[in-house]
Amino acid sequence: MGCNAAETYATPTFHVTYFNAKEKKIEEESIFMKNLAAAKRSASHHAPDDTRYIEIKDLMERELTRYDDGNGWKDTSKEV
Repeated sequence: MGCNAAETYATPTFHVTYFNAKEKKIEEESIFMKNLAAAKRSASHHAPDDTRYIEIKDLMERELTRYDDGNGWKDTSKEV
């Protein structure tokens, strides 16, 4: 069972930043995930205990989604 060229793809990189209730940055990291949904799950699971907000950006620093502890995930519109 070798690797088929059609099955090979680039894994996107996401920049994740965690903030506390005062919106002070408490941690940030870059993660490699298959898609944004997987990045959201990973960020939620690995968030520090005092996390209130999570921001996920692409490599160009465009915000893709933001998590608010009281409102859940809100994806950024894809306006150009």
